[in-house]
Amino acid sequence: ILTHCASDPDERIRIAWRRALNRPPLETELKEAVELINATDKELKSEGKAWASLCQALLATSEFRYID
Repeated sequence: ILTHCASDPDERIRIAWRRALNRPPLETELKEAVELINATDKELKSEGKAWASLCQALLATSEFRYID
């Protein structure tokens, strides 16, 4: 889904953050997400799996799972 909504990886990450956490990523979170995408893509040689890994990571955050 994210690969079809924007061509810029930073914008894709911002979209994922907004959808999962209802807020934009902090600069450190954006940097770490880019690093995760790049490392996963390099390891698995699959951009789709790299983006899926980011989405799974967002869904596993305590911020996603618990309501204040």
